[in-house]
Amino acid sequence: MNKYITISALALLMLTGCVRSDYVGQKFAATPLHQEVKFFKSRADMPQDEYTIIGRFTVTAPEKSDLYTFQKELTEKGRACGGDAVCLVSIETVRTGAYSRKHEEFGAPAPGSETAPNVDAAQLGPRQALTGERAFSVRRRARALLLKKRDSVKKLLE
Repeated sequence: MNKYITISALALLMLTGCVRSDYVGQKFAATPLHQEVKFFKSRADMPQDEYTIIGRFTVTAPEKSDLYTFQKELTEKGRACGGDAVCLVSIETVRTGAYSRKHEEFGAPAPGSETAPNVDAAQLGPRQALTGERAFSVRRRARALLLKKRDSVKKLLE
């Protein structure tokens, strides 16, 4: 039983440990735990006259991450920066790396090769380098705005 709990915990750690967030903006005292940090899925859902933008988040997560993963990360980080709400701007799938492999040369056997002693190399043509498949590393990236209530900002800045 302990073995399964340990494996589950490690799997969860691997999934959540791969989420990275960057924040640019103003920081205030952390929002208290008893106060909800609201999450808006788009700018259309956000009341325009109630909040002021205090910063911007970029969160990068594994390819199979869902909206809940981003919502959790954004609200936790938003709370730590003193935000009252987070507004999701976009979620996109991005390629974060690419590689290709070069294979050995292909064509006529090399001169003096023991693998095909009776083959006429001139009939097979010159040797050519082969390039393998190109693969990409894929992640999901979310961009969001950190918001604070306008009346709170006015009080803090006075």
